[in-house]
Amino acid sequence: MRISLLEALFFALNFTYFFLPNYTYLHNALNPPSTYQSKVKFKKLGFFFLASSALIATGFLWAEQLDWQLILLLLYCNLTGVFLVYRLNDCIDQDAGLSLNIKHFFEIHLHKLVVAQFVLILLPLAYFWLPYFSWIVLIVAALLGTLYSLTFTINHVHFRIKNVFILKNVLIGLTWGALILIGAGHVNTEIVLGLFYFVSAQVMIGSMVRDVPDLEKDREHHVQSFPVVVGIPNTIRIMHGLNLASLLTVFLFPNSIPWLIAFAVVIAWRFFNLIQLQQSPQAKSWSQTANLFTCILIFLVALIVYYAGTIS
Repeated sequence: MRISLLEALFFALNFTYFFLPNYTYLHNALNPPSTYQSKVKFKKLGFFFLASSALIATGFLWAEQLDWQLILLLLYCNLTGVFLVYRLNDCIDQDAGLSLNIKHFFEIHLHKLVVAQFVLILLPLAYFWLPYFSWIVLIVAALLGTLYSLTFTINHVHFRIKNVFILKNVLIGLTWGALILIGAGHVNTEIVLGLFYFVSAQVMIGSMVRDVPDLEKDREHHVQSFPVVVGIPNTIRIMHGLNLASLLTVFLFPNSIPWLIAFAVVIAWRFFNLIQLQQSPQAKSWSQTANLFTCILIFLVALIVYYAGTIS
């Protein structure tokens, strides 16, 4: 008999949080802990989880069917994906070489736990219960997120996507924008398409914001970010221009007035964020927290537009 998605999720969560931790405990007892974890400065991912989940939920508002069991699975996929992609990126950022960095990645028991539940639980659940479109976009986004971190050697020249000028920012914007498509499960309406373009533009700006305090580190590692190539003042000007230009996506919507107001709120917030960043370029409150809050704000204004349209 075919079990429901809710039952499968319940089993998955119980397996993940009860069985696998016991396996990890036994593994830790039998194996000495890795010293590698103490050497790597991993990003704090709390706000990344909230921001990416907000975009998934934004797209879900315009899904063809509002299945609350499905949104739980989507959020489960999102949390696992964000953790693996950013943790892998932090490990590959080390100077030990690609193969050794990947080996070190799997020395950390938490990484083994998350990869195990991803392969054994999440992939089968996603394959059987996610809409086909969401499944395909999710796989493509995961591959792009992984390729973003890896180093390739072409004619004895080391190549890394995150080191390439403009390309890294465009890729980050499109990958996060794809969360709208994953949440919606289709691209059949102007609203979903418009949200995808607007979010991609705003997240691209957000990636440039996060490059500002990393100027010296990026210069040292030969990362061709906007601040490295054109300087911080010019980067701020370019971001203001892109922020205003993102308002053009409103013309994709069938009823543009509510979206004009909603996007104007987001653009005003981004303008305030950029002004504060210019005054305090090293402050994480502006380059990280306030920056990622933009995604949450997009969800909030989209939620208001959604319910206003439903009521009317």
